[in-house]
Amino acid sequence: MMKKTEFVTKDNVHEATNLEKIKSLMANAERLGDDEVVKRCNARLLELTAVTKNKKKIRSKEIMIKIPNIDYKYWASNHTFYSKLPFETNNTTKIGLEHAERGGLINAREYKNAEYLLDELKGKIQQADLDQISTEEILTIFDLIQGWGGKMGKLCYWPVKGKLPLRISNPKDFANNYLQVVKELTDVAAQDKLNETTLMKLVKSVEDLDRIGLNFGSKHFFFWSWFRDQKNFLYIYDTRMKAILKALTGKNISYYSYLTFLENIEKTFQLDRGIAERGIFAFSNNFYTNRSPLKLKSLLKIQDDYQIEIANTLIKKT
Repeated sequence: MMKKTEFVTKDNVHEATNLEKIKSLMANAERLGDDEVVKRCNARLLELTAVTKNKKKIRSKEIMIKIPNIDYKYWASNHTFYSKLPFETNNTTKIGLEHAERGGLINAREYKNAEYLLDELKGKIQQADLDQISTEEILTIFDLIQGWGGKMGKLCYWPVKGKLPLRISNPKDFANNYLQVVKELTDVAAQDKLNETTLMKLVKSVEDLDRIGLNFGSKHFFFWSWFRDQKNFLYIYDTRMKAILKALTGKNISYYSYLTFLENIEKTFQLDRGIAERGIFAFSNNFYTNRSPLKLKSLLKIQDDYQIEIANTLIKKT
């Protein structure tokens, strides 16, 4: 923590704690027309204010998670899994779709970019009648989500030690199991306010599906809650996002605490739903390898000293 006598500059404002000095720097930057410094100061003030407010509301069982002061809108717009750019040969979604094609319901070559895939997925989810949906319809949606999630979703389609996954060996049984989880998540996402107990029961349900854990299960949570415009969006909590949260807290964070954390960011920075989650993922994907603890990539797509310093600050917490 900085001493009150230390100077606050554009280079260290991201870790400064003296509100008056940050405000003074921002006022001076506004006079000089330095928009970048104003932006940094404002982000840090919002971050510190959010932490202060959250401390007043914290309950004994809750975990305080510091809000990183990254540019959420910028990074969200650079999330490659939502891009309209054509898939490259080694694109993880392209490979994921090729694995999902083994389910016999989709043609991976039809999907040239992520935007086209998501448009089709949105239409299928919005039109789905969960009381009358066929095995083929529900499994097509499942396969598209698994494909979008990337190459790590292959376990649902390939044998392990000679044993076929249920999705391949008995599609009807798998579809019935998946449909029950979808109905449960629809009920949970429709709650006026998320209940931790029912949410964790939902997590247990998706983890009970054959070869599906929360990493990929939360991708299904997200698309069914987003494309059906539920009151609560159940965001993706995969390996990369778990590593970020552990960097911020030093602990493994529950899915409920993670969703609360994203909700706080949306309120603090007045972001549209989904922007916080996308922004954090894209920021992490640019700077870090996909592992825990976080490790900075040797080759960075974004060469910006300020953003690299923020990324380094997160690593120092692990």
